[in-house]
Amino acid sequence: MNNNDSNDSTAAVRKFHLDYEELDSEFQSLISAKNKLNLITSTGALTNAAITVEKLLKFIIHNEGKGSSPEFRAAQYKGYNELKKIVGDKIPPMHEIHINSISKWRNFVAHPNDNVKITVQELITVSSSLKAFVDWFFKDYLKADYIDTTQNKYVDKGIAQANNTQEKENANSDNENKIIETEAVKSTEWIKIVSWLLGSSLIISVLVMTILLIRAKSDKSTALKDTQATSTRTADTSKKAMNKDEVYNFLIIYFNSLNDRNMDAYQFFSETVDQYYLERNLNPLKINIINQANTEYIDKKFALDKESLYLASSNGDNSYWRFWCEFSCYRQSKRLFQNCKVQTEFGINTAKKITSIKEIEVGKLQYSKLKPK
Repeated sequence: MNNNDSNDSTAAVRKFHLDYEELDSEFQSLISAKNKLNLITSTGALTNAAITVEKLLKFIIHNEGKGSSPEFRAAQYKGYNELKKIVGDKIPPMHEIHINSISKWRNFVAHPNDNVKITVQELITVSSSLKAFVDWFFKDYLKADYIDTTQNKYVDKGIAQANNTQEKENANSDNENKIIETEAVKSTEWIKIVSWLLGSSLIISVLVMTILLIRAKSDKSTALKDTQATSTRTADTSKKAMNKDEVYNFLIIYFNSLNDRNMDAYQFFSETVDQYYLERNLNPLKINIINQANTEYIDKKFALDKESLYLASSNGDNSYWRFWCEFSCYRQSKRLFQNCKVQTEFGINTAKKITSIKEIEVGKLQYSKLKPK
């Protein structure tokens, strides 16, 4: 494995680690809700569990040098069997049972009907199976090469090493402080001796010592302020609000990913999202779950009108841009195609991440049996 492959593998494992922690947190939140379960969110969590299994299996295939995996989802039971043939005997039989369980539940919720009812027990079953498989992947298959498992929890080794380095730096700083204190004591004793020899009073010596210490502290404070000012200037230049052309290009990439049905919320959205259409207080994981669980708006297409794009307002790091776009899809409940004009507002921060999306107005709404051109 060359350096590029090693770096790619490290980045991939770290992303698995972070994605799994968020998904596990989502499962625990749903399990805690008990009788107040949300069907859409629960379905999305079960779907994401199968997608996680698929990603780990494909990583193993690549890591074993067996080439790219076929273009299908492990969430499909037949698809997993094909992946298993490629993986070979790398997966212990016990974990095959866990994967089969996750895959079957994904297939069950993928075909919604009035009889589908997800309870806490199903969520516990899938989350437990997923945790067992992920534990095996990090601890046994990767042999904890990327993730520190010494404390029975996943900690990125890079972060763990950084923490150890910080602890060492703190220890060195303490030692330096002790050395300085020792030198200060020695200096005081030296001043006393010199003062006695010169016939000067101790008060004059202490005064000289105090002046020297104040001057040193002042120099250090000035240097710190200069460093902070430089950091601030650097931050100010690296975080600027996008102009109209930059926003337009950003939106085109976002809508193209929606049109191609491969949008990953982690690529476009901030860690905290104030509003996503009718939902509030979300994160990228929840947005991915909402999109993956959608069974009403099928084959969505967006066409952005650049001329209508304008800056509506700004607040701190957030700029709010409004525009019109043509939206079309197939409505499952109506069994008709829908076409309309929609004015939407996107909140985008200086880090070039979406912080909110809301519909402002809908016009020229039409339904037809024929697919719009």
